[in-house]
Amino acid sequence: MSGELRVAIVTGAARGIGAATARRLATDGMAVVSAYHSPAYRKALRTLGKIQATP
Repeated sequence: MSGELRVAIVTGAARGIGAATARRLATDGMAVVSAYHSPAYRKALRTLGKIQATP
């Protein structure tokens, strides 16, 4: 299965356990799709920034 893109869908990825899960999966090399409730969009953007900064 090498060379295949692995994708994770994480709900509640704006904060807490969902954000930690999204960051961990991204660190493990997965593409992450995050879902969040609209009032949390600023927190979701911060999580996205942390994921993008992951080496």
